[in-house]
Amino acid sequence: MNRAIVVATLLITVNILSACSSNDPIEEEVSHVSNEGPYGGYSIQWYKTHWKTKTAEQRQWCRQQGETAKSVQSCIDADVGWKQGWADPKTNPPRRWEDGPNTNRP
Repeated sequence: MNRAIVVATLLITVNILSACSSNDPIEEEVSHVSNEGPYGGYSIQWYKTHWKTKTAEQRQWCRQQGETAKSVQSCIDADVGWKQGWADPKTNPPRRWEDGPNTNRP
């Protein structure tokens, strides 16, 4: 009989604790991403590798946010990564003369 009471008490406690938990991980993740921009939360190295496409979109989103973007870490990282990717010959190889003028340079 004692065993049944202990199990029932344990189940009730677990149910109460799970019901009291107010953290919804899906909502947190969605709100975090929306606050960081379309490609927020990546490392500087990731932004460097994707400097020409996704990082450019992230930087555009950051510019649209105005002054508030200056304190958003993903905007800071995207800016640094974009500059590093643009300057790195591995991610932005110099064009040959035969290819025509380099129009990718800002």
